[in-house]
Amino acid sequence: MNLRGAFVIAGAIGLVGALTGFGIFKAIRAERTGPPSPSPVQVSTVPIMGRQHVKAGEAHAAYASNPPTSGPHYDAAAMAATSKDQPVDEALVALLERGYVWISYNPDTADQQTVGTLNNIPQEEPALPIVVTARPQDDTPVAVAGWGRVMKLQQFTGDPESEDRALHAFMRSLPPNAPEYQPPPAPIHG
Repeated sequence: MNLRGAFVIAGAIGLVGALTGFGIFKAIRAERTGPPSPSPVQVSTVPIMGRQHVKAGEAHAAYASNPPTSGPHYDAAAMAATSKDQPVDEALVALLERGYVWISYNPDTADQQTVGTLNNIPQEEPALPIVVTARPQDDTPVAVAGWGRVMKLQQFTGDPESEDRALHAFMRSLPPNAPEYQPPPAPIHG
């Protein structure tokens, strides 16, 4: 065997050793840290269920997401008759159709600081039509819905470097997707 062949064999043995060592290192590290934690932010695109108007109390198909992002909803007359304290899903879906952003929180799992932070968001985003409501049916502490899309947050601290930035970017992307969205008029400066 020549010198070149010896170098090739030594290199191959060295490479196998390095890869084996790296694999052992990764296994030990994964064992110490455990599996990666689930993301505190989940964004989903939801199939559009249609735009059927229903009367207050009228039965309809179950919504495809929680909170709903499209589907059967009230017309303007039925919306006017709904409670502002605890609006029903059908009234809020009607707002989503018009380009609103719906921020909902589960009052059983969202703390008071979170609720206060969420209630300030409409003032932070004055160009967006935003409604904030309590919704006990939510399966996460906070959800942000637009027409056909939903972001669910397992936690919300208002930290501008994490979920707060993601939430604001998500909200800004929503209104133009709504079928009846009308952009606000340009401000007049004078």
